[in-house]
Amino acid sequence: REDIREDGERVLVRNRWGAIEQNMRDSEVMPLTISGAVKDRASWEKIKERLDPDTPGRLPENWDQVCREARYTDEPVWTGGLPIGFFGAPRELIGFENQVMMFYDDPGLMHEILDTLCDLWITLYTKVQQDVRIDWFFIWEDMCFKNGPLISPDLFREFLLPRYKRFTGALRENGCRLVLVDSDGDERPLVPLWMEGGVNIVFPWETQFGLDITEVRRQYPQLGMIGGINKFALAHGREAIDKELEKIPFMLEQGRYIPGLDHGVPPDVSWDNYRYFYDRLREMIWKYPPCPT
Repeated sequence: REDIREDGERVLVRNRWGAIEQNMRDSEVMPLTISGAVKDRASWEKIKERLDPDTPGRLPENWDQVCREARYTDEPVWTGGLPIGFFGAPRELIGFENQVMMFYDDPGLMHEILDTLCDLWITLYTKVQQDVRIDWFFIWEDMCFKNGPLISPDLFREFLLPRYKRFTGALRENGCRLVLVDSDGDERPLVPLWMEGGVNIVFPWETQFGLDITEVRRQYPQLGMIGGINKFALAHGREAIDKELEKIPFMLEQGRYIPGLDHGVPPDVSWDNYRYFYDRLREMIWKYPPCPT
């Protein structure tokens, strides 16, 4: 990365893809892509050659050691994460505004970008799975906000769903049973499409816009879910924490659920409140231990 310009608390950075990001100084807030490296077909052609799955160095130099550790661990083995996602990765390359316009202005180019990424990931992770068992795979999208998805379900079905099916199919063919998607905001309109595309776990289920995770569970009893506990409740004392945790026994009874906050712990949460939350949640979990199915 390369610092380009500083403006008070804002720092503009050129990232490894050549995109311009805005970072806030001394902040953990995710950077905002101001201008993507891909603006049109000509700039895409310059980037595309870097996405060849056979490029040397795709796996780390200590790959043999990584595989040995993965084979002998008692923990589930996973891979993926940012920027592996069929909405998330193009956004990193293109920038959000240009990306959402490209679905309409140049759909052929968007299809080509998505196919190139899908081919890269299938080839790369098939090689990985030949060397080590992968228990679950992490797809990062962050493609919703409080009022719903950043693209319509129709666009998702046309552009993202075929690639989801190809990719998750390849993962399962090589032994990975669980595919998890991470997206903020109101994910509900996309859940049926994700499930059709081979995803079986979604998180973190933010609640600030009124989402009731128990209703989502009733609608999708087979979906794996993580999160759904309002992080802001922790700042308001034990009564608020107890109220927020009232839904957890039902969720644990239904299974396929890992309780957790719907994002990171806010800075105004006291240590005493957090410990109280943790202890109460632990008591509930011990009453309803995991039951593999």
